[in-house]
Amino acid sequence: MWYTIKLVFRIEIAGKRSAQFDEQVRLVEAANETEAFEKAQAIGHKQQVSFTGSNNLLRKWIFIGTAAIVPLKELASGTQCFSLTTEVDEPETYTNFVKERSKQFEQKLSLTTLV
Repeated sequence: MWYTIKLVFRIEIAGKRSAQFDEQVRLVEAANETEAFEKAQAIGHKQQVSFTGSNNLLRKWIFIGTAAIVPLKELASGTQCFSLTTEVDEPETYTNFVKERSKQFEQKLSLTTLV
């Protein structure tokens, strides 16, 4: 059976006080939810890294944990594997942002297919 898993990492950058977090939604194939969790944890721990960025600041990706495990009913084109509900104070700003991102993808793909 296939599962979507959500892994959460804290990104620490030397000298930076604000916190960054990275949420990754991935697919894993497992016999059951327990195995899916074990695979998620293994992936998360394997992805922990420390490196020096282009600005010579030490960056650390620290695995926090598995935030979600969702079984997929089927693995087929169009199957929903992730959903996020967002509440905003300025709906027009958010709507415009999404439309602009969509337009950027459309333009990028149009250019790619013409080449």
